[in-house]
Amino acid sequence: MKSSIFDDIHQVFNYFDENGDGKISASELQNRLRKVGGEELQLYDEEAEMAVRSSNADGDGVLGGKDDVVQTIGYSSGWFDILTSVSNTAIHQSTVRRRQPIHKISIVNMLWWWSTLFLLSIHGSQAQQTYVDNRQLDCNNNYTTTFGYTCNGPPSCRSYLTFRSQPPRYNTPSSIAALLNSNPNDITTLNNFSSNSATIPTDTIVVVPISNCSCSGEWYQHNASYELQGTNETYFSVANNTYEGLSTCQAMITQNTYNFRNLAVGNNITVPLRCACPTANQTAAGIRYLLTYLITWGNNYEYMSTLFAGVDVQSILLANSLSQDHIIFPFTPILIPLRTEPTRINNSATPAPPPAPPVIPVTPTTGGGGGSSSKWTWPASESASVCS
Repeated sequence: MKSSIFDDIHQVFNYFDENGDGKISASELQNRLRKVGGEELQLYDEEAEMAVRSSNADGDGVLGGKDDVVQTIGYSSGWFDILTSVSNTAIHQSTVRRRQPIHKISIVNMLWWWSTLFLLSIHGSQAQQTYVDNRQLDCNNNYTTTFGYTCNGPPSCRSYLTFRSQPPRYNTPSSIAALLNSNPNDITTLNNFSSNSATIPTDTIVVVPISNCSCSGEWYQHNASYELQGTNETYFSVANNTYEGLSTCQAMITQNTYNFRNLAVGNNITVPLRCACPTANQTAAGIRYLLTYLITWGNNYEYMSTLFAGVDVQSILLANSLSQDHIIFPFTPILIPLRTEPTRINNSATPAPPPAPPVIPVTPTTGGGGGSSSKWTWPASESASVCS
């Protein structure tokens, strides 16, 4: 029962946390309440601020972090108390302003009601996770979406990743399997390669089966291990270049004992790869697997829908809590909900890349230690036109 309540509260919290920074501001509370409840749940500025302030123990003006008992007696209990207080304050303020009687609503019923509104607002039969939204580039900020996909389904499952072949080091089933901690025979069979040592053409999309995507605390992940090869390698470069965005510098910094300033050749680091399992609602809707697909230049929702036969655009949007007009970025992962096991991807369907834009470097300031390659440079203005 506690797990079920936690799942609902976590989804509700993520819904109100519009910018994904792990906190709910007064304006975010206003916006989301208005969106799901219309005028009846519209709070004035001072009312929203009062609702947040009533649960804001650390005085930073937002809900999250050290508020209430989140840090001391558990994540689930903390958000339960915070959202309860916000709910009760909203009820009280609505009563005062409108001078209309409002029946006493129990804590559980109020949270259930919020959860229902949230799920209905995104047609929640298949709602699952939150898109990372390019936050993986900012190693100094621990956005909740960068740690992994929320563990809100079964404790473990079979899942799939995609990886683009990189010669000369990662262009055979065996070398890719070693990098991603997968089975080379499974990669060879699924992708119709001739052998485990077959050379894969550059930038070929390889589907990689993961037999055990499992919960690690609050997040789904599949762990790989990587030995640092060069003096210029950092958590940022390993996550975004070597592993092509299947992990993040934030997740690696959190799960490794090596300080990012003291990485050395030969260090063996844990690389938590982003994977996820279908929720109970997704399973009921016929979704059996979730595949982590790496977006590249020229991809859009329609293209990804054609790349995976039988997957419609709406199901991709719902699985990632996205809307049709939400911008998606190159070299970020997105979940593809699958009703059947994936097959070899037809790379000939890959759209031609856009003309090369002027290079504007995008690198973290300190947390990841830099080390980005040209793969990670693009002007922000191009993102919308190429990947919207």
